[in-house]
Amino acid sequence: MRLITLIALASSFISYSATAGSGKAIIPHWDTWTAGTYIYLSNITSHPIQVNVTFYGENGEKIAPTTYHNINNNILAPRSSGFVSTEMFNLGDERRGFGVIQWTNVENDDDTVALVAHGDRVTKAEENARSDLSIPINNGMPF
Repeated sequence: MRLITLIALASSFISYSATAGSGKAIIPHWDTWTAGTYIYLSNITSHPIQVNVTFYGENGEKIAPTTYHNINNNILAPRSSGFVSTEMFNLGDERRGFGVIQWTNVENDDDTVALVAHGDRVTKAEENARSDLSIPINNGMPF
């Protein structure tokens, strides 16, 4: 009986550990038309996290971000912000789709949430004009 109790306790700990310290959110839309889309990410924890952003095109193809700002080797420092972007001049043509943001703890930290994110689609119709479209991610809530 003791062995069964220990196995049950160990298996519940293993399944808890496997899901702790990571999160995911959907980017509902991105577009490269004229200027591009910027996804702003803020690490709200007191330690570094690994961040991966994958954009998917109209036909489901994976598209890597063209710019990483203040995110070094996919690591976002504690209590810091950065952004990733897709820009037409780097991709070569107009593209659009959705995306996925994933984060994991770098060390043995066990955060339940670590990021807040927001998207901004920038269009530039003329040299002196600009318009932006807000892209809410996870309803503005941490994930």
